[in-house]
Amino acid sequence: MNKWTYRGAHAGAWCVLLLNNTWGFYTTHSEKIDKAIMATSLNKSTYAIIFTLAYLIVFLVAFYGAFIFVGPALFPKKKYLEAGIYLLLILVAMVITRYVIEFHFILPWLKFNNYNGNPISAWYYIQNCVMFSFKYCLLGLVAYFLIATSRIDKEKREIEKEKIRAELSFLKSQVNPHFLFNTINDIYTLSYQKDEQAPEALLKLSVLLRYMLQDTGHGKVEVEEEIAYLKNYVELQEIGCKGKLYVRLVVDGELNN
Repeated sequence: MNKWTYRGAHAGAWCVLLLNNTWGFYTTHSEKIDKAIMATSLNKSTYAIIFTLAYLIVFLVAFYGAFIFVGPALFPKKKYLEAGIYLLLILVAMVITRYVIEFHFILPWLKFNNYNGNPISAWYYIQNCVMFSFKYCLLGLVAYFLIATSRIDKEKREIEKEKIRAELSFLKSQVNPHFLFNTINDIYTLSYQKDEQAPEALLKLSVLLRYMLQDTGHGKVEVEEEIAYLKNYVELQEIGCKGKLYVRLVVDGELNN
């Protein structure tokens, strides 16, 4: 997902939420809301948009606070103390943001008192704010986890692709392309002629390629394996030369030492 698609998905989701909340507010029949709208010079649709947009800011603080700060601390760092501190700070930011919106914008400008003019305690207000917005913190964490998981899977696939490219590059550096193509053609000819050497030749080529791709990737190999590789290489060359090549391979010394 490129950055514009990513941003578009976020913007689209918030627009859908805004429209849903606006429609829900617009279709609500409440004497308190009607009195607040009458006290302003706004029509109900404009009032509903402004009202829901104001509260959407609180949701944005909760969602992106968790998405940007808490999520990275948890996945994959697993820094639980750091995540807990971030979460506490986000809850404080949610309370402050909602307080500013409700008492310094909605009440004086939209004439709406969410608490009917009754005094409220600080503890009640904090609890109400947390219950009102905490689900958006959870949604932010879920969204970050899904995106992080997708990113990790993508990185794993890229690593696998890079590994395959490296193995192919290594193979190209170890095997002369002409030798490989000629050997495949020789095996095809043997198979076409139903020569008994065809299965054995194919097996030798398979062992040779596996040795170069896998066994040598560990940095060290057994001498016996290296000698077996040389024997397979020589015998494949002899098949390609159709009896016109003779190579005497002599191994001197104790292999077990």
